[in-house]
Amino acid sequence: MNWGGSELSRKELRTKTRVQIWAEYLNSLHRICSGLGKHLIVWGDVVVHKEPAILPQLNKSILIMDWDYREQNSARLRETIRKVGDHGLRAIGAPGLVNYRWGPRSY
Repeated sequence: MNWGGSELSRKELRTKTRVQIWAEYLNSLHRICSGLGKHLIVWGDVVVHKEPAILPQLNKSILIMDWDYREQNSARLRETIRKVGDHGLRAIGAPGLVNYRWGPRSY
C-alpha cells in the first residue's frame, strides 16, 4: 500500500487511521465473499505482524493465514496462532516447511 501516494489515500488518511482503512477494506471484502458463499482468507503479514491493531476490528469469520518462510521456532508459530485466537479469529499456520530441519524438503 502506498499510503499518501494518491489523492484517494491522502483524503482517507485525513479522517481515518491506516488500521481503520485496512480493517474496513478487509471487512468489505469479507462481505463480498460471504455474499458469494465463500470464506475470506487473508495473509497474516500485515494484520498479525505489521499492524496487529487491525485484528480486533476484523469480522470474526475472516481466516488469517500466517505464511512464514523464515521462522523455525514452533513455539513462536504457536504464539502467533494464539494471538489471532485471542481476538476471536481463526488462523491457519502455513510455515515454509522447506526451511525447517524437521520438515519436508523440495530439492
